[in-house]
Amino acid sequence: MNGAGTLGSALLVATLATPLALLLACLSRRLRDNMPALLVLAPLPGLAAALLAIGGTPLAFDQPQLKISLTLDVPGAILLGVAALLWSAAGVYAFASLRGQANNARFAACWLLTLTGSLGVFIAADLLGFYLVFALVSLPAYGLIVHDDDDDAAQRAGGVYMAFTVLGEAFLLMGFVLLAAGEPSDSLQIRDVVAALPQSPWRDAALVFTVAGFALKIGTVPAHGWMPLAYAAAPIPAASVLSGAAVKAGVIGLIRFLPFDTAMPGAGEALVALGFFSAFYGVAIGITQANPKTVLAYSSVSQMGVIAAVLGMGLAAGDQGVALDTAFYAATHVLAKGALFLAVGVVAVTAARRRRPTLVLAAVLALGLGGLPLTGGALAKLAVKAPLGDGAVGLLANLSAVGTTLLMLHFLQRLTEIAPQDQQASAPAGLALPWQAMALASIVVPWLLYPFAGGDVADALTANALFDALWPFLMGAALAFALRRWGSRLPPIPQETSSARRKEPSARATSSVPRRNERTGSFGNGPQRACRCCRLPSCSARRLCSAIERPPTAGAPAMSLFRRLFAIQTVLVVFCASAAAQPNSATLFQNVRVFDGKNETLSPASNVLVMGNVITIVSTADITIDPKLPVTVIAGGGRVLMPGLIEAHWHAMMVAPTLATAMTADMGYLNLLAAREAAATLMRGFTTVRDMGGPTFGLKRAIDEGIIAGPRTYPSGAFISQTAGHGDFRQLSEIPRTPGTPLSYTERVGVAAIADSPDEVRLRTRENLMQGASQIKLMAGGGVSSPFGPLDTTQYTEAELRAAVEAAEDWGTYVAAHAYTPRSIKRAIDAGVLCIEHGHLIDEATAKLMADKGIWLSLQPFLDDEDANPVHSPASRARQLEVTAGTDRAYALAKKYKIKTAFGTDVLFDARLAGRQGAQLAKLVRWYTPGEALKMATGDNGQLLALSGLRSPYPGKLGVVEEGALADLLLVEGNPLENIELVGDPAKNFVVIMKDGKIFKNLVAN
Repeated sequence: MNGAGTLGSALLVATLATPLALLLACLSRRLRDNMPALLVLAPLPGLAAALLAIGGTPLAFDQPQLKISLTLDVPGAILLGVAALLWSAAGVYAFASLRGQANNARFAACWLLTLTGSLGVFIAADLLGFYLVFALVSLPAYGLIVHDDDDDAAQRAGGVYMAFTVLGEAFLLMGFVLLAAGEPSDSLQIRDVVAALPQSPWRDAALVFTVAGFALKIGTVPAHGWMPLAYAAAPIPAASVLSGAAVKAGVIGLIRFLPFDTAMPGAGEALVALGFFSAFYGVAIGITQANPKTVLAYSSVSQMGVIAAVLGMGLAAGDQGVALDTAFYAATHVLAKGALFLAVGVVAVTAARRRRPTLVLAAVLALGLGGLPLTGGALAKLAVKAPLGDGAVGLLANLSAVGTTLLMLHFLQRLTEIAPQDQQASAPAGLALPWQAMALASIVVPWLLYPFAGGDVADALTANALFDALWPFLMGAALAFALRRWGSRLPPIPQETSSARRKEPSARATSSVPRRNERTGSFGNGPQRACRCCRLPSCSARRLCSAIERPPTAGAPAMSLFRRLFAIQTVLVVFCASAAAQPNSATLFQNVRVFDGKNETLSPASNVLVMGNVITIVSTADITIDPKLPVTVIAGGGRVLMPGLIEAHWHAMMVAPTLATAMTADMGYLNLLAAREAAATLMRGFTTVRDMGGPTFGLKRAIDEGIIAGPRTYPSGAFISQTAGHGDFRQLSEIPRTPGTPLSYTERVGVAAIADSPDEVRLRTRENLMQGASQIKLMAGGGVSSPFGPLDTTQYTEAELRAAVEAAEDWGTYVAAHAYTPRSIKRAIDAGVLCIEHGHLIDEATAKLMADKGIWLSLQPFLDDEDANPVHSPASRARQLEVTAGTDRAYALAKKYKIKTAFGTDVLFDARLAGRQGAQLAKLVRWYTPGEALKMATGDNGQLLALSGLRSPYPGKLGVVEEGALADLLLVEGNPLENIELVGDPAKNFVVIMKDGKIFKNLVAN
C-alpha cells in the first residue's frame, strides 16, 4: 500500500475512533466536565479523509479478521466533508451556548455518539457496519433533543422521535436481512448485496423495507411527524447538526442501497411521487408556522422530498450518475440548513439594530435553498436538472423551487420578529463566529465542489441558467407578498406547543410570534388544539401517538415507547430470521427450450436460474453463478422446460380408496392412503392441486412441512350441501334430522357439511375458512353419484348461495359451485359464485352469460371410455351417460364464447384412474391444440388459483415460467407441444420434477 493509501486508511479509522476516544475520555470526571470544549476536534479526521478522497482515489480499509470494512468514494466524500465541517462549527457553538448548564456531560456523550454514526454512515462498506453506525446516528440523538429534563415539550418531542426511530430501525433491519438473503455468495458487502438485488427472490420486499427505513430518517411524508417537533425542541446546535448532517444518513442510505444500475420504473416512479408530495406538503404546512425552527423543519421535509424524487428518477431510468448528483444537492442542503439554524440562535440574542448583517447573510442562504442565482442552491438545482428532465417532472421540480422560495421568505419574516429582551445585546463570539464560518462555507464550498460532482462552473453562469434560476425566485417572491397580505385568511394549522406554556393563563392561542426560552435558546408558540401527544399539523403520527401516550414523567417517555414497540420489533426480527433461514440453494437449467405457460410456442435455447424457491433469471444468454454458491446444474440438452401441471378439480382423500373403503375404513388408514397418492400425484408432474372437497387440511400440512412428498394443495374443506343435495350421503334411516341428532359419518370426518338456510350455510362456510380453506365449495345441483339428488335438480336458494359468497368475500376469497344444468349454473352466478365446477349440460345462453360475467368453468373431459369414474347403481350410470353426452357441446361452447376454462379430472375412488391423470389431460386435444391444452393446465389454472387472494396458502405466481414466479418446473424428454401424449407417461418423459425449488426427481446427469 502506498503512502496515500496508508494515510487514507488511517483517516477512515480515525473518523470513527476519534469521537469514540473522546467518549471514552468521559470516564474521567475532569475530562468529562471539559468535554464540550473538545467537541470541535471530533469531526476533523473525517474532514481530512473527505478532502483526500475528493481530490484523489477512493479510500478503503478492510480487516476481514475484525469484520471491519470501510470505504469512501466521491459521493460519500462530498457528504462526509460538509457534514464534518458542520459538526465542527456546531461544536464550537454548543460549547459557547451550553456552558455552565446542567446535563452538559450527558449532552456531550450523546453528541459524540451521534457524530460517530453521522460520519460513519458515509464510510461503512458492509451491512452490519452500516446498520450499527446508522443506529448510532439515530438513537443517541434522543439525548440531544431532550437536553432539558424539565421541558415537557422536549420530553414529548423526544418520545415521538424515538417512536419513529425505533420503527425505522426495525424496517431497516428487515430490509437488510432480506438483502443478505438474496446475495448468493453470503457476502455482506453493500456493493455485493445491491448488485444481487435485481435477481433476488426477496427484491420487492427488500426494497420496500429498506426504503421505508430510510424514508423515516429523511422525513418524507407521512414519515415526517418527528421532524418539526424534534427540531423545535432541540437546542440550537443540536437542531443544526440533526437537520443538516444527521438526516443525511437516510440520503446516503438510499444512494448506497438503491440498484441504480438496473432500471426499475415501477419502484422509481413511486419514489418520485412520494418525493414530490413531500416537497409540496412541506411548503403548504410550513407557511402556516410561526416558530422559525419549525419553518426550517418543514423546509427539510420539502427538500428531502426533492432528493427522493431525484433518486426515484435515477432508479426508474437505471442512471448510476444520479448518486453523485444527489450527493452534491444534499451537500448544499447540509451547509445551508445547518447555518440557518445557527442564524436563528444568533438573531435571538442580537438586538434589532445590530442584526442586519446577520439577516442579510441568512437571506442569501435561505433563498439559495430555492435556487437564487449564483448561490450554492442554484448549482444544486442545475446538478439535478438532467435526471429530472424537462418534462412534467422537471416542471414539478421548478414549482417546488417556487415553493421553497415562498417558504424561505416566510422564514425570514418570522426570523425578524424575534425580539430579545436586551435591546443592546449582541451575539457573543462563540455563537457569531461558527455562524459566520458556516455562512461563508455555504456560499463558497458548493462552487469548489461542483467540478468534483461532474459539473462545469461556466454552465451555471450562462444566460439560460441564470434565467432558469431567477424565474422561480421571482414567482416565489410574488407568492410571499400575497401570503404576507392575505395569509391571515389561511385556515389555522396546529403548531408545536410547549406544555410549560400551556400552564400559563396569560398564554394566548392567537400568539403568532415565538418567544425565546432564555435558558435553552428554543422557541415555543401558543397552545392550539391538535394531536394531544405531538401537536403536529396533519399529524401522520396521530394514531401512533394515541397508542403510546402516557401521563408525562420526567425522563421516562422513551422507556414507555420501548416497552410498547419492543413487541413490534420482536415480531419483525422473527420474520427477518425466518427469511434469512431460507436456503440459498440454486439450480441452473442450461440449454432448455421454455414453454412458459402463457404462449403456445417454445423459446429459443435458454437458461433458467432458480434461487431458493423462485425463478430469478430466464435468459438466452449465459448465466454466471458465483463459484462459492452451491448450485445444481442440469444440462437440458435442448429438452423442454415447462411449468408444473396444475389439477383444478381433485379430491385428495377420495382418489385412492374404493367407495366402500372410504365409507368404512379408519381415518388413519385413509390418511396413509392419501399420503401415498399425494407422492404419486407429484411424480406425475402435478405440482399443485385444487382440492374441491374433503378432509385434506392435515394432509396439506404434512406436505407443506416436508413430512411427506406431495403437490401444493388449495383446500376447500368439507363441501357444503343442502339436505338431499349432492353432498348428503346419509342413509334414509338417519332422517328426520332433529336438534341434537348426531352428525353423520361424512360430516364428522369433514367430507361434507349439511346446511339448510342462509345462517347455516354461513356458519359452515366460516368453519371451513377457520380451518384454512382457500376457497369454498358448494353443491348447487345434483350429480352423477348423488344417492338422493337427481342430476336435474337445482339446489340451494339464491339467498343461501349468497350467504356463502358474502362470507367468503369477507375473507378475501371466492365460492365455487358444483352445477351441471343451466338453471343451477345461472342461479349460482346470480348469487356471486365465481367458478362453476362441471357444467357439462350448459346451454348457449348460459355459456354467453358466463363469458360476459367472466365466470370460470372448471370442466373435465368426461367421456364414456376407460377413464370414466366407477358408479354403483343403474341410476348413477344413467346420469353418467347424460353427462358424458354433453361433454363435446360444453367444450365447444366454452371455445366459442372464450369462457375462462380450467382443466381438472375429478377422479374418484379408483387409484388406477388416478394414474391416468396425465392421459386425461392429453385427451383435451379432442377439442384443443396441444399448446392450448398445456396452457390450460398451467398458466390458466394458475390464474384460477389466484382468485383465492390473501387466502392463498402459497403467495406467488404459479403455472408460468417467468422471473419472480414460484419454481414448480418439469423437464420433458421430447416436445409436448408436438406430442401431448408425452404427459401421459410421466415416469418416462418427465426427467426432472421440481416443486418449490426442490428437486424430487432428476434423471439427467448434472
